[in-house]
Amino acid sequence: MKTNNLVTNPNSLNQKNFFIFNEDNMNVLNRIPDNSIDSVVTDPPYGISFMGNKWDHNVPTVEFWSEVYRVLKPGGYLLSFSSSRTYHRMTVNIEDAGFEIKDQLMWVYSQGLPKPAKYNLKPANEPICMAKKPISEKSITKNIDKYGTGGLNIEGCRIGEDVIKVQGYGTNGFVATKDFKPTTHKGRHPSNFIIDQMVSDFLEENHKFFYCSKPNKKERLLCLDENDVKHPTLKPVDLMRYLVRLVTPKNGIVLDPFMGAGTTGVASLLEEFKFVGIELDEQYYESGQRRINNYQEFRDLKKKKTKKSNLDKTPLQK
Repeated sequence: MKTNNLVTNPNSLNQKNFFIFNEDNMNVLNRIPDNSIDSVVTDPPYGISFMGNKWDHNVPTVEFWSEVYRVLKPGGYLLSFSSSRTYHRMTVNIEDAGFEIKDQLMWVYSQGLPKPAKYNLKPANEPICMAKKPISEKSITKNIDKYGTGGLNIEGCRIGEDVIKVQGYGTNGFVATKDFKPTTHKGRHPSNFIIDQMVSDFLEENHKFFYCSKPNKKERLLCLDENDVKHPTLKPVDLMRYLVRLVTPKNGIVLDPFMGAGTTGVASLLEEFKFVGIELDEQYYESGQRRINNYQEFRDLKKKKTKKSNLDKTPLQK
């Protein structure tokens, strides 16, 4: 068992609420204690040689995911983006490291770049593997009592504010019985399907899904200067806020071992979580550091947007 408290000592995270490292992620993971991270939300290499980049030649190995498994608390969730072409390779490695594969989330968008006809179809989705480290206690309730992990934040991620009537639940799905008194709640149960604004416009009942478009130019450049390297696969802050909110318990620590330009860190701090990020590339690290240090500017940008996602503005802790 590794007991070095370099990263997750509560006293060391109280001041800044984040640690970011410009190092090889395996080196940093080796210094993180067992069972100390509440959730992992990351956008790793897809193994598709994106734009000829060397860092995208392979998906993360079983050895890598085994270290992620070790530092994650029992019952903790992993969300990992992937490509439709290589999702299977990454997911098998995650499973072989000991994780339970719980679901596949799908981010569907209309802004993908067309590929030459002789190679591939235009990409319009990115699958996200939802995996879970098995609980260590006899029940999820006992696991949550001990570690704070094991469940999803369904209430904090409901879609919209429609009043939904619940008739009851039986072995064959939702049922209504004479002696059952229906209850109501606000917002629809979150699904594993996330769409962008344009796709939303094509759907008749778009209020049933969470929607989030790719980041616009203003968001991509926010907090950066002309010398910063712009990350080519930047994810929108709203999307990452929704994902970290879904899988991270109150006051939890989010780990992103492929930090890139720091979007997961920005999202985690906006949602009032603590954050640990690792990025090997020095230029991406510097961009990420600047964005994370100025994360509040993204909250201000959100207020100025004319077209907003339906992300609940209230952090899950409140």
